[in-house]
Amino acid sequence: PGPLCSKRSTGPARVNDLVKDNGELLSFEEAKIIYKLNGTSLDYLGLLQSLPPEWRNEQSRGKEVNPIIHPNVQSILMHKQCNKSIYQTLLRKKYQGEKNTWELSWEHELGQIDWVEVYELNQKSISAVYRALQYKILTKITATNQLLYQIGRKSLYICDRCETCIDTVTHKFWSCHVVKRFWAQVENWLRNKNIIQNISVSVLNKKVVILGHTGLPIVNHVIIVAKKMIANKYNLSVDLLSNIIKKDFQTERSIAIQRGKIQDYDSKWAKLAETL
Repeated sequence: PGPLCSKRSTGPARVNDLVKDNGELLSFEEAKIIYKLNGTSLDYLGLLQSLPPEWRNEQSRGKEVNPIIHPNVQSILMHKQCNKSIYQTLLRKKYQGEKNTWELSWEHELGQIDWVEVYELNQKSISAVYRALQYKILTKITATNQLLYQIGRKSLYICDRCETCIDTVTHKFWSCHVVKRFWAQVENWLRNKNIIQNISVSVLNKKVVILGHTGLPIVNHVIIVAKKMIANKYNLSVDLLSNIIKKDFQTERSIAIQRGKIQDYDSKWAKLAETL
């Protein structure tokens, strides 16, 4: 119901309902008789002006109107991986606007960040568990003692590992001296596997550990596995890390075979495959 139609009247439901047999639009008087419209000729003119120009042009030639679909929606409808396409479209749309609170917070701490690259890097992970964990870290909603204390789920906000500092996201995954020692062991493990060859530069710095490694996919995989160990309060040892990665190696191979993406799999795991 609107200014033209009462609750009891049956007004035009489609654009074609306003078109005569010769392809011209109904006048106000004609539409008023057919549909028993209320309102004035100005109300009817407003209705006609609200129609997209493409629809009015098509109707004036008496042709059937095709739906007008936004190019982004059209791209999504034609894409086989619909969810992935929607996610990427929203990312492009998002970064035309303002940044989120957590993004500003990380930039204050880590410097300038290419957030589209960071989020797209996370989407490349096959494991939904790893993607979810990384997203929680990026948005600072992962379960730290500080967060659990704030919502009344814990009586203390101190780190369980060092038992000294406040357990923030940064502390939990980087600053804690117990965790830092583990990251040094992880980097040595990567060097021993010849995945990292530059011995003069530390690869696993704070920014890389928090956001992920954009260079080698296998390095980024090792980082997220290590972060999962930290988040789940596992014993922080490279032996356990190696065992988890071996299982991931086998799981991703099976998935790659099923999806016909064995070349992508080989490209990611090539440097590590012979040593596992």
